[in-house]
Amino acid sequence: MNCLLHIGFSKAGSSFLQEWFSKHPEINYTYVTFDSTGKMLNLEKPILTTNYNLNGKVNVFSREGIISFPDLANKGLIESCLKKYQPYQFGDYLVKKKALQEHTCNELHNKIPDSKILIITRGFESVIYSLYSQAIKGGFPINFDEYLNKPKKILLLNYDYNYLINLYVEKFNKKNVIVLPYELLRDNQNNFISIVEKSLNVNHYDIKIGKVNPSLSKEELFWYPVLSNIILSLPGKRGSIYRSDFYKKYKDYLKENRLKSIAKVLSQLVPSSRKSDQIPKGYLDEFKGKADILKNYPYYENYLGEYLIDN
Repeated sequence: MNCLLHIGFSKAGSSFLQEWFSKHPEINYTYVTFDSTGKMLNLEKPILTTNYNLNGKVNVFSREGIISFPDLANKGLIESCLKKYQPYQFGDYLVKKKALQEHTCNELHNKIPDSKILIITRGFESVIYSLYSQAIKGGFPINFDEYLNKPKKILLLNYDYNYLINLYVEKFNKKNVIVLPYELLRDNQNNFISIVEKSLNVNHYDIKIGKVNPSLSKEELFWYPVLSNIILSLPGKRGSIYRSDFYKKYKDYLKENRLKSIAKVLSQLVPSSRKSDQIPKGYLDEFKGKADILKNYPYYENYLGEYLIDN
């Protein structure tokens, strides 16, 4: 089967790649979706055999969070994993999370065992800033320091490149697992696309794609949480306001960055809000050693420092 599964990582050029997949004339692109039970609706074998193998195109399936965020991408996996790992699950979220990651890998292999796997990584510092930006676009009313303090153990697990890449190498075979740095896409888009084209064995087409899902500016990152907190402080229960249609509409404005003019005006009134948030010294120390596997892959030699790998 001429098939590729793009599974992550989150905040590593996924929106760009998905748009490129969708526009390439030699690719059948599908964004992986799930039903309420966790069944991967468009990764079922009957669909693959009847709809995708008749026209000679490459079948590409993409869901950026599958590799590290299976409980977000596929809630139905939780129940099946609880049955297998029940002695450890209820008291330890991190153990559950790791079990879900392993279970997801096995499920994908069961569905499409002869598929190639595409994994895009991103340096630790850069991905943390990008994840925070995405959280703010989602209406989360927290500042950068609060964000750093809350999910660090989860971040360490979700971006344990050694563990997660090895998981897929062992299941799908190293020759079928393509690992590329987001930094190459950032620095040389044409070279990055050329490598993906060769991996898929498709011809080159001049597909123009601009910047997709860009991170917020430092002013927006400062003021959007402030605005979110103001709205959530209106009369009524905070949870009810967060789930309201009004707040959903507000989050759409954030996602589309339609409030940037307000953030710009506010930053001019309060110049101190223009400063960039900084990751505290020593915060990244625990990430060191979680990406050493990348030394074994091409295209990383210029980016080892971004993954805290010693030359």
